[in-house]
Amino acid sequence: MAKSDLKRVSSLRYSLGMLGLSIPSQAFTVFLIFFYVDNLGLAVGLAAIGRSIFAVWDAVNNILFGYLSDNTRSRWGRRRPWLISAIPFYLLLFIMVYTVPDIFLDGRKLFWYFTIIIFLYETAATILWGNYNALFPEVFKKTASRAKASAFKQLFGIIGMVIGIAVTPLVYSQFGFAGMAIIYGIIGSIILLYSILGSHEDPNSLLQPVMPFLEAFKVTLTNKPFWHYSLAYTFIQFVFGLLMAGIPFYAQYTLGLDSGKTSILLASVFAVALPMVFIWAKLIKKWGATKTWLIGVAVLAITVGPLGLANNMTTGIIAGAILGLGYCGVLVSGEVVTSEIIDRDAEQTGVRREAIYLSVYGFIIRISGILQSLAFVLIGILFGYVSGDHPGPQPDIAFRFFMSVIPFVALTIAFVIGMLYKKSSSIYQKNSEETING
Repeated sequence: MAKSDLKRVSSLRYSLGMLGLSIPSQAFTVFLIFFYVDNLGLAVGLAAIGRSIFAVWDAVNNILFGYLSDNTRSRWGRRRPWLISAIPFYLLLFIMVYTVPDIFLDGRKLFWYFTIIIFLYETAATILWGNYNALFPEVFKKTASRAKASAFKQLFGIIGMVIGIAVTPLVYSQFGFAGMAIIYGIIGSIILLYSILGSHEDPNSLLQPVMPFLEAFKVTLTNKPFWHYSLAYTFIQFVFGLLMAGIPFYAQYTLGLDSGKTSILLASVFAVALPMVFIWAKLIKKWGATKTWLIGVAVLAITVGPLGLANNMTTGIIAGAILGLGYCGVLVSGEVVTSEIIDRDAEQTGVRREAIYLSVYGFIIRISGILQSLAFVLIGILFGYVSGDHPGPQPDIAFRFFMSVIPFVALTIAFVIGMLYKKSSSIYQKNSEETING
């Protein structure tokens, strides 16, 4: 297939898919525990057990679906058949997450419904996110185009967060959680489908040989820079999830805000983050992805501190705005770093394996889900928080600790591991160049 046959992919249209995925996904991530624990009365310990059970399968299915995607050969490409077929299931299951039949509202039945439905929903989500992200390194080849596309992608991701998180309390207050799920699910699915249909894959990828599963897995796992980066990002993802899941509790117990004011608090984070994505994209072009990413991690670690000092709406908004400075820096630069890791592997193996790398990466960072569950358990042990019916004697201090101290420790660990990545990446690249030249 000649290079001239390749179809140019609009970075704007591709990136719109992030908006379609983010709207329902963020509403799921942030309000899942709040809905089941604080509204339906599921004990936080049982919710943690349910999430941990799923985390085991989620880690495995990332690798399975990633390998299958890399080795799919069809006239529609490798990724699009998976994406298009998964959308209807994703829509239905998202609605079911927030539409719990009355017969499942009692005790253990609610626990089993919670566990099974998130098991099914997040399996569909794994297929969509894995294949959508696998398109990025393939359709955008150069650092400049990747920085631009990543900026647009994170821009739409942040807009999706604003809708999926900040606007959600207003939506479920008006239409209920079930109505919110229907609205978000339909809008997100339509936007994602439009993006996918315009994201043409590289036909040359269909001509590449199929790498056996065990060999693909072995080559991936022996890539030291990839391991360092993935472990560092596990702690970063843990912090992202922790902040998002903790915001409704933090706003209610620590800052004393209602749902409307919670939306304003969340908007303060994104108001600063939105314009910053293009500034961080320019820094990637100037400093390179790795250096920019490490700076982003350091800035984020510093900016979680003010969350522990806020005690009302005004100081909460200021703390949220400060947090937005570093938040998008890690997002924009991280994807470019991942793409560079995949590129260097393709240079050595002769096979582009975006999905298997991203799936193993997903397998590793899924540990963050277990860490999030343990964080909720920790505040139960330290501060006596059990549920909305039994919040313990100091829920305000509990979620102040939850939103500032735990994230700072995790980001410090991420930065240290990130420095190890920088060193091992330089060695790997040097060895790769010597292999190619010699």
